[in-house]
Amino acid sequence: MMDKECDISIIIAVYNHEKYIKQAIDSVLMQKTEYSYEVLIGEDCSTDSSREVLKSMESNLPPTFHFFYREHNYGAKRNFEDLYIRMRGKYYIV
Repeated sequence: MMDKECDISIIIAVYNHEKYIKQAIDSVLMQKTEYSYEVLIGEDCSTDSSREVLKSMESNLPPTFHFFYREHNYGAKRNFEDLYIRMRGKYYIV
């Protein structure tokens, strides 16, 4: 799915967002649009339960959601940059 271009890429860089990540993903799912989109989520070795929250949600999300679980902490800038170079949208939202 990631090799096909889409209209909008939504980038969600995650580090210690356990309390808010479900709400952020739910807000994406609530949007109504005719545009094609993808959601790229980079979990950056959070020290809270962000990764566990994402993993519990992952199988229930559409195939347009792509998860990247970092093996070591990239830091905010590198995490974003990695997601940015992976995106396929003509436009992007952070």
